[in-house]
Amino acid sequence: MRNGPCRNRFVSSCGAFLIVLLTGVFPRCSIDGSTESSRHDVNSDAVSILFIGNSLTMFHNIPLTFELLAEAKGYVMHVEDALRGGAPLEYHAAENETLSKICSRDWDYVILQGSNYAIAFPEQHDSIIPAVAALRDTILASSSDPKVILFMDWAMKNGVRWNDVAYTFEDFQDLLIAGTKVLADNLDLLIAPIGAAFKTVVAERPDIDLYAIDLGHPSEHGSYLSACVYYAMMFQDSAAGIPVYRDLPEEEALYLQTVATETVLNDLERWNITH
Repeated sequence: MRNGPCRNRFVSSCGAFLIVLLTGVFPRCSIDGSTESSRHDVNSDAVSILFIGNSLTMFHNIPLTFELLAEAKGYVMHVEDALRGGAPLEYHAAENETLSKICSRDWDYVILQGSNYAIAFPEQHDSIIPAVAALRDTILASSSDPKVILFMDWAMKNGVRWNDVAYTFEDFQDLLIAGTKVLADNLDLLIAPIGAAFKTVVAERPDIDLYAIDLGHPSEHGSYLSACVYYAMMFQDSAAGIPVYRDLPEEEALYLQTVATETVLNDLERWNITH
């Protein structure tokens, strides 16, 4: 069982982030004439996607895998990221580099990948909402019609200890799924149900290890599954059969593609995904 510092699994400068959270100081993008004119547009026909998060997205380069999957299906992509190891969303809500990246382009999708297990408990959402809402508002103000996506986390491989209570992987994963749904509904966000896909693979294929050696970060398989979920939910299209395997055995990659696709497409309304 693991219980990370600052109510998440990462060792970081939690004190500074809590000061930002408690004082409510969240810089906002200012979209004026000079900002608009400085925006770059590499290809106006490209689907523009920004990943905001930390090492859960950095491991095995989930944005690149996602981009390769999409391009293999014929999509023209422009993918960027604002990622920093150990950084929660409170950090990004106050980080000028992240905010500048949000303002740099008219984004179609922006992913908010946090890592705070307090999301599993709706009564603790007051500690999460300010940063997520600030980022959402900045994104909505800086792009014409962006879709803001909330990442659904996975539980530690061997379970989680939270507030002196020990939870199995399965029990805590159920809490993460339910808590993420509550927060996304309250803030009008789409959901990338990666944690739900993890739960299916852990139950069906224990031979496929989704975890890195620290039992919390994703393995190559876990990162690949995440990229497939992002593909299926953003394009509402099956990832099954895409010939991009990223060094995984073909049979295992095809299985993960199928799980990701079914997790998303069989429950679009649950994940707040509409056409």
